[in-house]
Amino acid sequence: RIRHYEPAHFARVMPFLCGFFALHAAVMYGHNIARRQRTTLVEILGQLLNAGLFFGFGYHLVTGAHPREWAAALTLGLAAFYSLHVSLLLVRRLHDRGLLLTLTALAAFFLTLTMPIALSKEWLTLSWAALAFFLLWLGRRVDSRFLRLLAYALYVITLGRVLVFDLDREFGLWRRAGEAPALRDYGRLLAGRLLVFGAPILSLFGAWWLHRRPTAAGRLAVGRDNDTP
Repeated sequence: RIRHYEPAHFARVMPFLCGFFALHAAVMYGHNIARRQRTTLVEILGQLLNAGLFFGFGYHLVTGAHPREWAAALTLGLAAFYSLHVSLLLVRRLHDRGLLLTLTALAAFFLTLTMPIALSKEWLTLSWAALAFFLLWLGRRVDSRFLRLLAYALYVITLGRVLVFDLDREFGLWRRAGEAPALRDYGRLLAGRLLVFGAPILSLFGAWWLHRRPTAAGRLAVGRDNDTP
C-alpha cells in the first residue's frame, strides 16, 4: 500500500512499478500490433490512464528519494519508450491512426515535460525553442502532419513564455529596482538575453527555412491513413 511506502524502499518498488507499467502497455495494444488490428477507443483511453498513473506514482517515488531533477529521467524514459513504439508501428507499416497519434502525442508530451523538470527557468525557453524546431524537422522527415502540428503548438507555448515571463524577468528587474545594472554585470546580462531571445528567433528562422524545402520522407513516412486529416 502506498501509505506504507518509505523512501528506503525505492530500489525495490520502482523496478516493480516500471515492469507493471510496461506489462499493461504491452497487453493493451501488443495483441493489436501482432494481429494487425486497429486499436479501439477503450484501449487508447487505457493507454492514457496507464501513462498518467505511472508518471504520477513514479514522480512521487523519485522525488521522495532523490532531488526533483532526477524525475527528468522518468519523463525522458517515457518519451523514449513511446518513441520506440512509434518507430515499430512505422517500420511494420501498420495502419492504426488512433494508436500512432496517441503514442506520438505521449512521446512529445513527456519530452516537452522533461525540460522544466531538468532545467532552470533561464534555460527553459531555449530548450523549448530547440525542441519545437526538432519536432518540426522530424515531422517533415517522416511526413507527419500531426507531428508538425505538435511543433506549432510548442512554438506558440514558447513565444507565449517569452512575452509573458521572459520579457518581464529580463527587463523589469532593474526597472523595479530603480537603477541600471553595474558595468561588470552588463556582459553577463547581455549573454543571457541573447540566449533567451535569440534562441526563439533562430528557431523561427529555422522553421521558415524548413518550410522552403521539400518534404523528404523516407521509409518511416507516416501514411495518410495514419495521419490527421
